[in-house]
Amino acid sequence: MRIKQCYMGEHGRYSSFKDFYSLDDYTDINKPVVFYGLNNNRDIKKWIKHKGFKVYLPAAIQELGGFRGVGNSGFVFTKIDIKDLNIIVQDELWEYLVKANGIKNCKKVRFAWRDHRMCKPTPLGDKIYIHFGHYPDIEKATNSFQKKKYVELLGDDLIYPDTFIPYEDLVENYFNKSFLHIVTAEYPTQSETTTQAMGLMGRKTLSLWPNLNPSCEVMGNTEELLRKIKLEKKKIGTIQLELANQVSNFFDFSDDWLYEDYWK
Repeated sequence: MRIKQCYMGEHGRYSSFKDFYSLDDYTDINKPVVFYGLNNNRDIKKWIKHKGFKVYLPAAIQELGGFRGVGNSGFVFTKIDIKDLNIIVQDELWEYLVKANGIKNCKKVRFAWRDHRMCKPTPLGDKIYIHFGHYPDIEKATNSFQKKKYVELLGDDLIYPDTFIPYEDLVENYFNKSFLHIVTAEYPTQSETTTQAMGLMGRKTLSLWPNLNPSCEVMGNTEELLRKIKLEKKKIGTIQLELANQVSNFFDFSDDWLYEDYWK
């Protein structure tokens, strides 16, 4: 049987994930379900009360005890029964945190974080895009993204929204107008959704951390960063089909993991 409903936790509340995988809103506690994020006690209670088959997809690495101490017990795993837990993660870092907490049935699938069908290869624009968090107008929320530093460094080359906007607007009015994506986040798993989308559109990502995504490259120090930006600028106006295809082949956008038999 295929899972047809999805519970969206707080971390996943803006995601078009449901559209991509043709999932309905969560309504039935007896039917199979995927929980996209267990971020707070309300989400945890929903998980515990569900009587049917269920799969947990962590939407933020803090749920697994990451960032603030990799060796600590995960927040979620201290509040739910992990004996028969089915959990899906996208990469090796998330997988490590899950298995370090004693979870047995963990599947690593490079799934789609959001509905990236709108993210097609297009001519590279003339701007640099940086994700400064979901609420870039709130200074406290953008400190870890070093917003002030990069706004001053990149000046008019930089493009980013001043407040939260729908994903479709991001793709059309920001991703499309860029030739490069830079990840300034403090931790390696932040901005993964944007990195995935940009790669599918033929945009390279420069970040503070290494990433197995073929569109990613470590930015290095400021001098190295500016040198790499200069190289990418030479591609403005071109369509980077080879990179887009490499990224598409790197991920697994099938829905195999949504079938109960996949977890047996």
